[in-house]
Amino acid sequence: MCVAILGQSNSMGKVHLLLWKFTHLDENADYMLELRELHSFLKTTKKSIHPKKCSRTFVAYCDKDRDHKISLNEWYSCFGVKGKE
Repeated sequence: MCVAILGQSNSMGKVHLLLWKFTHLDENADYMLELRELHSFLKTTKKSIHPKKCSRTFVAYCDKDRDHKISLNEWYSCFGVKGKE
């Protein structure tokens, strides 16, 4: 089982942190993270997440609709936070 990289227990804190990181990664501001936008994030996570398999399968795990992009709701869901429907 993959371990969440967020250590905050406060749900609203997680939402704000996740939103901040998502918008930071979303270079073209289309509210979708493409693989090229996730590259630096994935490179960093490979160094800090164990087992390594978790960082390698991150996109496949988070991309629920298999469109090769991560939406904001998929991003929240991936980290165990309910997004806005």
